[in-house]
Amino acid sequence: GGIYGNGVTGGTYVVLSDMLGNHNIVVAGNLSGSLSDASVYTGYSYLKTRTNFGFALSQQPYIRYAGSGFFPLEIQGQQRDVNASIYLRDVFRSGQVGASYPFSTYSRIEATAMGIDYHSEQLISGYDLQTGEAISKTINLGSLTFAEPQAALVFDNSVFGWTGPVDGRRYRLQLSHTVGDINYGQALLDFRNYTNYKQKLVFANRLVGLARSGRDSDRFANYWGHSNFVRGYDYNSFDPNSDECVTSQYYGQSRSQSPCPTRDQLIGSNAVFFNSEVRYPVIDELQVGFLGNFPPVDAVAFFDGGVAWDNKVCTQQSTTTINGCTQSGLKDMHVVWDRKPGQDPYLYREPLFSYGVGLRINVFYTVLRLDWAYPINRPDRHGVFSVGFGPSF
Repeated sequence: GGIYGNGVTGGTYVVLSDMLGNHNIVVAGNLSGSLSDASVYTGYSYLKTRTNFGFALSQQPYIRYAGSGFFPLEIQGQQRDVNASIYLRDVFRSGQVGASYPFSTYSRIEATAMGIDYHSEQLISGYDLQTGEAISKTINLGSLTFAEPQAALVFDNSVFGWTGPVDGRRYRLQLSHTVGDINYGQALLDFRNYTNYKQKLVFANRLVGLARSGRDSDRFANYWGHSNFVRGYDYNSFDPNSDECVTSQYYGQSRSQSPCPTRDQLIGSNAVFFNSEVRYPVIDELQVGFLGNFPPVDAVAFFDGGVAWDNKVCTQQSTTTINGCTQSGLKDMHVVWDRKPGQDPYLYREPLFSYGVGLRINVFYTVLRLDWAYPINRPDRHGVFSVGFGPSF
C-alpha cells in the first residue's frame, strides 16, 4: 500500500462527551501503509466556563513525488544502477494548547500555542537494472523543531442548509509567527458572505488571502488548483507530456525549470483567491414509492479566480537536503495582472480564472460535490471534472 502502488487505506474517529457537553475527547486516525504514513489526532476540550480551553496531539504526513529515472544508488555498501522513483515524506508531529473567549454569540478571540517536530525523509522505490531485484530505500534528511503561537479573531452567524451555508456571514483574521529552527510570519484572512433570496437562491462569496514573510516563508508551499480553491486546474488534470505543458516551458526567454509552468504557477506559499457561487435547491425532499427518500440536492453555478506565488524560487533541483538551495540559485518571483510575451509563467504569476456548474448531494453524514469547470487560462482544455467531499464553503 502507501505510495508504492495499489493498497488499502482506512480511518475512524471516536468522540466522547459527558452529559452536559463540558468535557469532550476526540480520537481519530487514518492508516495508510506504514505507521509513519498514518494520520493521528487526539484532543480534549473543556467548555464549562465562558473561556474554553483545550489541548491536542497529532501526526500528519505529507508525501510528494520528486522525480524518477536511471541513477546510481548505494545499497548495502555497493553502488548499483537502478531505475527508481523518488518521493519526499515530511511528517509533522505537533502538540498544542489553546483558549478561546467569546465576545458574543457570534464572535470570539482565540489564542493557540503549538510545538512542532518536522521530520523529512527521502523514499526511493524501484528495481536494480542488472538483477531486476526490487529495491526500496529510506534516507533520513533530518528534523527541525519550532513553535508557533497564533491569535485569531473569529465571527460566524451563518445558517446551514442541507449542503452548506444558506445565510449569514463568517470571517477569520489570524496572525502567527514561528520561532526555532524555522522562522516566518503568517497572516490569514478568510471572509465568506451568504445572501438568501426568497429562501430559494443563495449568493455565496468567499475571499481568502494568505501571506507569509521571513527567512523560511517559502518552505511550505501549497498547490491552489483544487476543488476547494480554484477549480479547473486540478493537479492530475495536467499531463507533463501534453502540448500545454511542453509549450509553456518556452514562453520565457529561456527554457523554464518547471516541467509544466501552466500547472506549477499555482504552487506557492502565498495566495489570494475568491469563489462566487449561485446555489439553487433542486431536491429538498422527494419520495418515490418503494425507493424511499432521495437525498437533498443543490445545483450551483460558480466563478473562481486566484493567484499563488513564492517570494523566491530555487532553480536548483535537490532532494537530498531539507532546504538545499544556495543563494546564487534563488530567483525572484513576480505577480503581474497581465503576463507579457517572453515571461516564464513559473516566475511571473498572473491571476487565473474559471467558471462552471456543479451539484451538491447530501449523502448520509457528508456532502458529495460534483463540479464541471472550464479553466479560462487553459485554452487547450474544454472542461475539468472534479469530485470532492464536504459541505460547500
